[in-house]
Amino acid sequence: MFIDPDDRSKIFIRKIAALPGQKSSDGETVPHGMVYVLGEKLSAPGSATTGYIPLRDLAGKARQIYWSRGDAGVRRERIGMVVTSGR
Repeated sequence: MFIDPDDRSKIFIRKIAALPGQKSSDGETVPHGMVYVLGEKLSAPGSATTGYIPLRDLAGKARQIYWSRGDAGVRRERIGMVVTSGR
């Protein structure tokens, strides 16, 4: 979870794809003090928020799925699941 740098009243949940010093999906090295985040569906308009986020804007870690929606609609079987660090 991170604070939107353009509107600090909003918090987004995105996947951290690379930490400082690692390569991002665009092949660049993530700078010190930043993380590289990916939107859920990179091809879907408005879902992106893909790029570098300052570490100071990280707000927490998602621990439970509150709402889940896919191409076929609401994915009820995922609602309420506890998120584990699978990697």
